[in-house]
Amino acid sequence: MEYQIEKCPAFRVFGLSYKVQTATAFQVIPGFWGTAWQDGTMEKLFPLMSEQRPAGVLGIAVGGRGEGAEEMTYMIGVAVHATGQAGKEDQPLPVHEGFETYEYPEATWVVVNADGDLPKAVQDVYGVFYQEWLPKSGHELADLPVIESYLDGGRQEVWFALKD
Repeated sequence: MEYQIEKCPAFRVFGLSYKVQTATAFQVIPGFWGTAWQDGTMEKLFPLMSEQRPAGVLGIAVGGRGEGAEEMTYMIGVAVHATGQAGKEDQPLPVHEGFETYEYPEATWVVVNADGDLPKAVQDVYGVFYQEWLPKSGHELADLPVIESYLDGGRQEVWFALKD
């Protein structure tokens, strides 16, 4: 598993959220992406993308990680603002029905390379990370949603927040 650990300043994500049953998440989430490409969601997000990390179009898994969690929220969005950075002001966000924001605090992240065929490459990272890397790493996860970062050139990353 190819990864790096990096500190990231606070940021905000703006996107469209979907409720998902955790038991079927890997089966239904790829369909959300297909819909987002067809219904104009992506065209609304592209102009808002910033160049900061996490870059690209993001898939955010909110909840569903706890023991017995039956439901989670999955957001397709973009990082739109690094809060607290000198010289940066809040960007007014457009109002789109169903879109919402999620605020991330400054955190340390394990950023795992997930290049390969989608959705399998990203799905495989979850198994290796939770079953192999995390138990052996000596780290604990912070209570923040996991981020899937879909970059240009067919590259992907999966971001897991660590407790400091």
